[in-house]
Amino acid sequence: MQKALELKLDEVKEMEDDHRLRLKNLKERGRSLKSEEKNLGVERKGLLAQKEELVSVKALLEKKRSDYEEHLLGICQENDQSKVTDEEMLDKMPTEEEIKRLKEDVRLAKDSLIANMEYEKKLVVEKLDNDRCETLRKHELWKRELETKMQK
Repeated sequence: MQKALELKLDEVKEMEDDHRLRLKNLKERGRSLKSEEKNLGVERKGLLAQKEELVSVKALLEKKRSDYEEHLLGICQENDQSKVTDEEMLDKMPTEEEIKRLKEDVRLAKDSLIANMEYEKKLVVEKLDNDRCETLRKHELWKRELETKMQK
């Protein structure tokens, strides 16, 4: 009987040790999860800041596009205003060279506008790609650190 009680006591002690170990592991896991939650919160704030920056860049690009379109419209209006009425045509007929020059001016302005918009679009895309890659790299590094900590 004494021996049975001692065996039972040993079993209970082993169970207590097992429960303590499990409790310790759960507490560590809880701290790890809190740390992970904090890191995700920081990452979320960073992503929100990036989003705000991208919205700002987009608004700037849209404003520049509007300015360029307005400039192009002004050039077109100048071109329209330079057209002469029938009466004026009798007095002064524009030469083919003048017409070619005006057409070339409009074409150059249009090409310049398109090239500038493409360049700025390329810059924004590159910045977005760089930011995304950096965020992914940070996330993977943080993930590896967390996995390493959890394995210890």
